[in-house]
Amino acid sequence: MAEFFPGSRNQTKKQSVTMKIQLAFELLSGCLDDMSISAYTRNDQAATHDIFYVVSKGALIIRDLGYFTLSSFRKMIEEQMFFLSKFNSIVTVYDLDGTRINLLQMLKTHKIIDQNVLLGAKEKLEVRLIAAPLDQANTLKRKQRAEADRHARSNHSKDYMEMLGWAIYITNIPKAVMPAAIAYQLYAIRWKIEIIFKIWKSFFIITKIPKTSVNYVQCIIYAKLILILLANHFYITANNTVYQKSKRYLSPMKFAQFINLFFSPMWPKSITANASLLSLNSLNIIRYMKNEENDEIWPN
Repeated sequence: MAEFFPGSRNQTKKQSVTMKIQLAFELLSGCLDDMSISAYTRNDQAATHDIFYVVSKGALIIRDLGYFTLSSFRKMIEEQMFFLSKFNSIVTVYDLDGTRINLLQMLKTHKIIDQNVLLGAKEKLEVRLIAAPLDQANTLKRKQRAEADRHARSNHSKDYMEMLGWAIYITNIPKAVMPAAIAYQLYAIRWKIEIIFKIWKSFFIITKIPKTSVNYVQCIIYAKLILILLANHFYITANNTVYQKSKRYLSPMKFAQFINLFFSPMWPKSITANASLLSLNSLNIIRYMKNEENDEIWPN
């Protein structure tokens, strides 16, 4: 199995088996636009250009730090797409005249930043840099996560730890279209994808795979992904129904709990018989409406 889905190696140099799932989630419609599986050794940066198969001109792409590559941002600009991403602190920053900027010093001096800069010693990619200080609670939370990160602990310099006290983003969206305060709120919407993976792990047991042949494992994974697509379709339908009745949104996590109450574990056998439950009980599931939210807020 490790031959097809190689993972990391342990202290005895034994190769583990790890599969990675890449997901493109369309925020406006709620659709799962693209899903693919690969070996763990294909990191997120290697998958940065996969998004261009499913998005087009005018799209806004909200990216996690793991997908931070200047080449992909340049392509988005060239393809007339928009992006919003966390800033990678290892990238060098220059002003528009080409003079290198000490970003930490600038943050300490100006507190809030919203200006165009150049990124990368070679690339010199012009982007809009947005930064503002976080409150004490969120700063502490970030630092605790960084200290617990066993993979990157050795790279956490003093400057890096200090910069965790700021929310720093890059984008190519003009100021006239998106004020700086909106940028943070917009990026927080990306929290939805974390909820999606939590649902996959909790209710679809996506991480529990039997030790068997590669073909059998792939069949199980693809079957679970198909069930996930069906469940997501039900969620979109129910969410639209509830919104029309109450002008509120369903929580994806609590909707997954609701689905488990009314559908047996054997989804294919129960879907036809129970599909009407979503419409007949639409009023009953309103109590599952409160959405999970990222607890980080834009600083004053």
